[in-house]
Amino acid sequence: MRAALLKSCLLYSVLQCKADVAGSGHDLLQVRNPWGSGEFESGEWDDDGPGWEKFPEVAEALGFVAADDGVFWVSKEEFFRFFPTLYLSASDMTHFKED
Repeated sequence: MRAALLKSCLLYSVLQCKADVAGSGHDLLQVRNPWGSGEFESGEWDDDGPGWEKFPEVAEALGFVAADDGVFWVSKEEFFRFFPTLYLSASDMTHFKED
């Protein structure tokens, strides 16, 4: 991962956590950069990462689309390596969800 893209002073949002996606054995987290652009690079599941080609069933199950939109996927191992501290909000965010 390029260190320049993960800023320690930013609060990244975890959008989704998926275990054993499509029976592949891969546990993935979808994360959002608060700036809305700039993403994780050189990981197994970054937009150009090798995981999507090696495991097309994972891409299909997640509806993966490569876009520089600040949203990216990381493996559980990558997540805990680069995000050692978590802050949780006890808020119900469902009212933000569009139907």
